[in-house]
Amino acid sequence: MDRQGATFIATTPPFVTPGSTRGPAVLLETVYRLRIPGPFDDHRDVASKLMMPSKRERDPGVKPGVTEMKVSANHPHPAHQAGDQGSPTADNLSGGTAPARPMLVLAPPRASIGAMIALPTLRRLILPFALLAAPALFPASALAAKPSEAEIQARIEAEIAALAKADADAKAAAAAEAQKQAEAEAEKARAAVHAQTYQTVPVILTTSLGPITLAIETERAPVTSANFLAYVDQKRLDGTAFYRSFKWDDGTPGGFIQGGTQNDPKRILKPVPHEPTSKTGLSHIEGVISMAQAAPGTATGDFFIIIGDMRGFDATATQPGFAAFGRVIEGMDVIRKIADAPRSPTKGEGVMKGQMLEPMIRILTARRGPAPAQ
Repeated sequence: MDRQGATFIATTPPFVTPGSTRGPAVLLETVYRLRIPGPFDDHRDVASKLMMPSKRERDPGVKPGVTEMKVSANHPHPAHQAGDQGSPTADNLSGGTAPARPMLVLAPPRASIGAMIALPTLRRLILPFALLAAPALFPASALAAKPSEAEIQARIEAEIAALAKADADAKAAAAAEAQKQAEAEAEKARAAVHAQTYQTVPVILTTSLGPITLAIETERAPVTSANFLAYVDQKRLDGTAFYRSFKWDDGTPGGFIQGGTQNDPKRILKPVPHEPTSKTGLSHIEGVISMAQAAPGTATGDFFIIIGDMRGFDATATQPGFAAFGRVIEGMDVIRKIADAPRSPTKGEGVMKGQMLEPMIRILTARRGPAPAQ
């Protein structure tokens, strides 16, 4: 290598050109020239001349497998010579008229003419088969790239199940929060009622699940209270039962249990006039006892006890509501047990179907309790 670099020449196996009328057969080989630029060379010109094939007559003096190296100094780049078109010629490769230049000529071993002709044909035949066989060489990666229908379906079902669970958890959390708020409001309402002093009469209902103590509002709901106490004093409630438990289907807090004479002709008294909450000042909050009725003025010996907040039963400007007349002061745990008791899916008529307790919770006795201590 000199200041202008060096050139390396590699030749392919030789082959014979067929003879023709224009001249005899010639032994040719392909020459590849690799120009390594020197520090003062024109790099743009060198880049354009990199790896340029051409043909030349084989030098009889170079034997296959033998390396020949010719070195001379201060020679121009081939592209700068007159008559050089960018490819090495037979003259400037064999040291003819053109100035000698540093080069390395590699003469590979001679190959047979049949092999030289057969190789391109074999490449053309093998390539299509190689392309066709390529997918079979990597079956695992091809299968892993595309999930099966079963895997896709499993993913979809898993996502649906996760969404359903999240929705159910959200609804349960909302219901629990609503229950908590309803209980808090009911507790405030009870505290407000207890803070005011009204005349009441205690009544103890002894059930098959335990006792329930009521405070009957004889001062604020005198008409309805007098009707209920008549059933207690005449023992018309002994042997009756709690027979209905209502709960909201969507899990909304609130509900009630219903008991009494079930409109038994042998037990009922004359219907009592309606006494609305707008007149008594009572409200259907947790623990309040109220008369069951088909319409205002038809109540007899059936009643219900509120669980949670059911103020929709209160009277309004357009609705008469139901007649509340007392509250539970002990035994709300028994009320909740009754509410959670098994229900028949078929018993009951109209809106009460599916709400009837089976078995019913018996009311063993209904008696006035001791007067509260002053």
